[in-house]
Amino acid sequence: MPTLNGLSRNSILLVVSGLALFSIHDLYGQVDGNKAPPGETSFTRKDGSSYQGQAVRGVPEGHGAMRTADGDEYYGDFHQGELSGTGLYQWADGTTYAGSFAHGSPNGKGKFNFADGIVYSGEVRDGQPNGTGTFNYPNGTRYEGAVADGAPNGYGTLTRADGSKRASNWMMGRPVGP
Repeated sequence: MPTLNGLSRNSILLVVSGLALFSIHDLYGQVDGNKAPPGETSFTRKDGSSYQGQAVRGVPEGHGAMRTADGDEYYGDFHQGELSGTGLYQWADGTTYAGSFAHGSPNGKGKFNFADGIVYSGEVRDGQPNGTGTFNYPNGTRYEGAVADGAPNGYGTLTRADGSKRASNWMMGRPVGP
């Protein structure tokens, strides 16, 4: 089985983008967390999802690797069973995110490489681009500026592949005004 820094590529998803996929009780079933040894743990659920890495009383804590039943993978830090700290998440469709995680989803600063070829670098909140950042599109166009709900929103500059620029206010990815 392939490994990353000694951790299995198999893993398990607790919460992603604020969506709880299963509870800690569902995850650990009848395991008595008070009897689980500290240190490393590894398990696979009936649905095929799995986790390998550091744990405290059977709960992911520290560095680990997980894989969901749908084929998503995460390598990085956990805190009390949630994605928290820094890590790399790869969705089954090929989209990746590398950066900060908090409360089970991408939060802070990071970089998305979307399956459609769009690359976003910048601030992320609640699992999607929010704040200030840069989109690079496959056709050579680049947007730098305010972002909300995963799209240019607020003031920013669009630079086309030919070098022409448009500085404007944007609303949900579309320019508003001159």
